[in-house]
Amino acid sequence: MRVIYLIGPYRSDTEYGVHRNIQEAERQAAEIWRLGAFCFCPHKNTAYLGGVVPDETFLQGDLEFMRRCDAVYVGENADRSLGGQAELAEARHIGLPIIWSMAGVYHWVRGEPAPPCEAPATPGSAYVPMKCSKPIAVLPGEGI
Repeated sequence: MRVIYLIGPYRSDTEYGVHRNIQEAERQAAEIWRLGAFCFCPHKNTAYLGGVVPDETFLQGDLEFMRRCDAVYVGENADRSLGGQAELAEARHIGLPIIWSMAGVYHWVRGEPAPPCEAPATPGSAYVPMKCSKPIAVLPGEGI
């Protein structure tokens, strides 16, 4: 079974905001599970443990687990999160496949070619098709 690490915001200015971020990550993780992959959701792994150890310890632990995964899924609003930005940078650095949509997860899990909206134009480039709102793949790793 392929393992996907979920990147998304955790921290917030309020406890309610943290709670909402965890709920959103849980929703996305459940969808990845339904699509056939093991989803590691760091939000659920350390939910409400703030203050047990410094935040940096959680972030370093998350990065270590991510390095052991087969791909990353970039969840909603991940680009607004400093932790998410660090995770995405590390995924790029080590060449993990970076998946930007649930359609990409579906095809990646099955080893199928990505749909046109998901595939990079050429190796080494990010493809931003007309109908997609985000860059779909970031290489050097295999990207979907």
